[in-house]
Amino acid sequence: MSMDWKKGRRPLAGLAVMLLLFVAGGASCPGVLHQYVEPIPPVLTEEATLPEIIEAVNANTARVRALSTDNASIKSDGLPALKSRIVFEGQNYFRLQARLLGSEEVDLGSNRERFWLWIKRSTPKALYFCRHDQFDQSPARRMFPVEPRWLVGAIGLPHFDPQDQHHGPYRRDGGRIEVHTVHATSLGNQTKVTVIDDRRGWVLEQRLYDAKNRLIASATAQGHRSHTLGGDIHQRVVLPQIVHVQWPAMGLSMKIDLGEVTLNGAPVSDQVWAMPDYSGWKNIDLGSQQLPATLKAIPSRATVPPAEYGRRPAEYGRPPADHNSRRRVAP
Repeated sequence: MSMDWKKGRRPLAGLAVMLLLFVAGGASCPGVLHQYVEPIPPVLTEEATLPEIIEAVNANTARVRALSTDNASIKSDGLPALKSRIVFEGQNYFRLQARLLGSEEVDLGSNRERFWLWIKRSTPKALYFCRHDQFDQSPARRMFPVEPRWLVGAIGLPHFDPQDQHHGPYRRDGGRIEVHTVHATSLGNQTKVTVIDDRRGWVLEQRLYDAKNRLIASATAQGHRSHTLGGDIHQRVVLPQIVHVQWPAMGLSMKIDLGEVTLNGAPVSDQVWAMPDYSGWKNIDLGSQQLPATLKAIPSRATVPPAEYGRRPAEYGRPPADHNSRRRVAP
């Protein structure tokens, strides 16, 4: 199999930059366990309140503390599937190593202090890194409006932060409910729409809009399964097998299949969390004031949310016809 890397380098770099946001600022979201039981029991009633819905989603996420898989697959437009190793372990610890035809192509990692990104075929040959506490004010952060923790949640398990403003539940057709979350950022208020199964409580879709009502990113999950933890049938977690992530403003999309995953396993070696040193590649600090030219070259296109996404964020803060159906969780 051959590939024109002059054409392939750009989508590969775009995919890697998108994946970079999974580790920037910390990665703590786990994925899918290969063992599962069915059917998935309901966890919500027809009259579930906003606090009950948020509790169900957050409790599901909190049950997982670590994940590892050696056979994940990441597919982006214009590229063959990249076989990947993915490891999560607690807050901030993350490693993704993607391979093509047995050759390592992308290395993304995060530890307590910093995250890094290495692309084998990048120009210039460089390993990019940044301290977590510098990313928000860095030139890279201003270029990428997506909150890193939102993207981590998008590929598996989201978390409703009590510091944000949550509105709903808004009941939709097809057994779905929506929770609208307003989050303040240095770039203005962002609105996240979380679509949830109204009985089983699993997250089906997440959409993030900026302060100007433009769709920033979306994630659609499928293949949800109920898994037992440690053989205890009373300890279950529901996770998707496949997640489609789109970033319209950057013209990027990818499909993540987490493959067979070990959940809450033994801790991995400390060496996994050490930032590598690739001979012949220069280390570039993204926390500096000068944004690398390779990142500046990525296209940017504003995208207005399509009609099928329903109401725009400008309407989210307004009470619906039934004012009693709008509830808010206090910070």
